[in-house]
Amino acid sequence: MPGVTEEIERHARVRIGYQTLDGDEGVEQAEGLLSVCHQREIEQLDGVFWIERLSRLKRERLVKQYEKQQRGFLSMASTHRPEQFQEKCETVFRPELLKTKS
Repeated sequence: MPGVTEEIERHARVRIGYQTLDGDEGVEQAEGLLSVCHQREIEQLDGVFWIERLSRLKRERLVKQYEKQQRGFLSMASTHRPEQFQEKCETVFRPELLKTKS
């Protein structure tokens, strides 16, 4: 859901059991950012979308915010000339952040 964010509580430390492609089993402990990354990846593999971890109230507010944002972009696209829409999108999405320095 581009353009919307919300904080989600996650465990600071995790212990994860896994199995390699060769069938060997292992256990890994992680903390901090690595712990968060592991939890997020496991949720993705389990098919859990991040907003499902929010309370009902926060989730509904976030979905409304996203829908409102999308209506704004659609209305902007239909009422402006393409070059104006492009200018506005560049301002909103800040593509300069995506450019890499050589």
